[in-house]
Amino acid sequence: MSLLKKHKKEIGRLFDRGYDIFGSPENVNEWLTSPIVALDNTMPLSHLDTDEGVESVRTVLTRLEWGVYS
Repeated sequence: MSLLKKHKKEIGRLFDRGYDIFGSPENVNEWLTSPIVALDNTMPLSHLDTDEGVESVRTVLTRLEWGVYS
């Protein structure tokens, strides 16, 4: 699998996880475009261009899922 395909697949998984947590595509999109304290007050969407950024966003989602302040 090419690196680009793998990256796109990881972003897709991230959106699916966001949907599971937030309950609707609209809520996921709102979260992705809102400044998040755990990401130094940047939007999660701005981190999705690198593998490291995707992992950072995934970490924040995991924390939210477990009720840890993020």
